[in-house]
Amino acid sequence: MEKNQKELQKMYLELQLLDEQMKQIQKQITMLDEQLVELNNTLQALDDFNKTAVGTKILVSLSPGIFTTAELKDNKELLVNVGGNVVVKKNVAETKGLLKKRFDSIKKYRDLTLAEMQKMNLKAVNIEQEINKKIKAKE
Repeated sequence: MEKNQKELQKMYLELQLLDEQMKQIQKQITMLDEQLVELNNTLQALDDFNKTAVGTKILVSLSPGIFTTAELKDNKELLVNVGGNVVVKKNVAETKGLLKKRFDSIKKYRDLTLAEMQKMNLKAVNIEQEINKKIKAKE
């Protein structure tokens, strides 16, 4: 097999590898986007919760898709899972601050991941152009 043919095969392989990596990164970005939407929804729900009067009947989620009604006794304090099965009392503002930090952290990671994918895409375009040059030179 001639040298040019081996180089082309190597470049095709590298291109395929980059394509697979970019697909995986795209899945990560999609998951991060979903987390950001969920956090935004939770922040909005906290705003609504804070405006809800004590004594109001509310729906409480027992698990996804299963709800019950309850009467709101306190609209100032929340029980927040902070990890390691540890739950602490926090007011709405503290809880929102915690969620905003989480949001900012995920957004920063998403932006870095997107930048990495853009670098990979540029590299793939360059490899594709090089492959095309080699093919045309061979003709």
